[in-house]
Amino acid sequence: MNSDPSLAMFRRFGKIRIRSLLYKQDHLAELERRLYVLDLKEDDQVNLSSRRFDNNAERKEIMAEIDIALKDYDKALFNCSKIFGFPAASAKNIEQLSQWIDDSQPLEAEEQRFLEDRSDVITLREDLLERGTQLKLAGFLAKKVSFKTRSFRTFDRPYSRFFVVIVFYLR
Repeated sequence: MNSDPSLAMFRRFGKIRIRSLLYKQDHLAELERRLYVLDLKEDDQVNLSSRRFDNNAERKEIMAEIDIALKDYDKALFNCSKIFGFPAASAKNIEQLSQWIDDSQPLEAEEQRFLEDRSDVITLREDLLERGTQLKLAGFLAKKVSFKTRSFRTFDRPYSRFFVVIVFYLR
């Protein structure tokens, strides 16, 4: 896997990642409800507006729990966002990795199961071969219809020109 970065694939653990986030979210909602109920029972509203004047030990305890739970939730939410941003592994690369694993046997049978749910497999890098093929095709098409693409060369993404060229080429 180290010698070919396009074969560096791992499980996203999407289902349990989402389930964990929902669990943390519900825990925070529960703490929020407890705080709200406690606030409704407060006789002196000054206690609600000033941490320094608030002598309610239960509220201080709930706020401490909220602080810890929020930090945990925020970290998990941020990490989840990053993980879901990794590209899905292509079927071709999964097949290549499966073949390499079958041939060289670097993993035990149970360790290879991460490739079974292909919708949950991510890669740390795009499939460079596929991207290269697309860029070559874009270059070829740009030469064929170059007069139509000159005004689109300001796009900053390599695929933007490719899709514009395809649209004009198909017209």
